[in-house]
Amino acid sequence: MMFPFMLIFPNKRRIYYFKTKEEKGKWMDAIKQSIGYSNLYDFYDVTDNLGKGKYGVVKYAVHKRTK
Repeated sequence: MMFPFMLIFPNKRRIYYFKTKEEKGKWMDAIKQSIGYSNLYDFYDVTDNLGKGKYGVVKYAVHKRTK
């Protein structure tokens, strides 16, 4: 079994395949770090739903570093 991921460039796409899930994870982490990628879950622990509206859901989150 192979583990793929795709990089999308302005005028082309490239698919890379790895033999293990761990190897794929290491490459993805290195690429994310090199481009400065981060997401909400890197900084917050998101848990309960607080409410729901017409355009989205409000969730409870705790900042990981400052609590």
